[in-house]
Amino acid sequence: ADDVELERVAVRGARLHGIEVAPGSATVRDCRIEGLRSPYAQGLEVRNSSGRPRTVVEGCSVSSGQEGLVSHVSRVEFRENRVSETSLRAIVITEMSEGVAEGNAVAGVMGAGLYCGDESHCEFRHNTVRDVAPAASAATGHAGYGAVAVYHATMRLEGNRFADVAAPEPVGLFLSSRLTDRFPLALWPPGWVGAVPSVWVGGLSLLGLGLVRMGAGAWVRRRASGAAPGEMRLRAGT
Repeated sequence: ADDVELERVAVRGARLHGIEVAPGSATVRDCRIEGLRSPYAQGLEVRNSSGRPRTVVEGCSVSSGQEGLVSHVSRVEFRENRVSETSLRAIVITEMSEGVAEGNAVAGVMGAGLYCGDESHCEFRHNTVRDVAPAASAATGHAGYGAVAVYHATMRLEGNRFADVAAPEPVGLFLSSRLTDRFPLALWPPGWVGAVPSVWVGGLSLLGLGLVRMGAGAWVRRRASGAAPGEMRLRAGT
């Protein structure tokens, strides 16, 4: 399903997922997820939805579980949420996802506050991350970072605040990941405005193909006639 709306939903005591979008898209506002029971639980997961409209999660509170807000192979926006008491990662954009996390508050978590992984493109803006302890996992990226990018991920940071993180530096980059100063995403707005970049690129592509066809057509015609460039063949009797 696409364009589902969930508002003021409270989930308590779920075993594995508080809220799951897989595959599909949704707008989730003012939710509360707590008391997750499995050590591998995720508060809210968006999964296998890269071909669907982006999912927006706004104004939610997630506490407990291994991960708080999670995206796998999807396009997401996490805005103005609160995440606490997670045992591995708080806000996660991973596995070839594209996502924005903006204005979120992360506190009292383990491992990593903001996580960008596995060839994802992430934009982290104006988030507050504090009190991050190392996770029990032996992975280097879970050593108590405010923000971390792992395995060919592209991450942009703007206006974030990190405090009381256990890692030697608040930001970690591992396995060919990189920071960028440019907006790394393709999160165009919906409707005709969002179609403008595609129309522009498509128009340029068609123009290029037309020019190639014109040049190739002239060459083929010369080859078919057997005439060299600039040569004029005369008919018999002229």
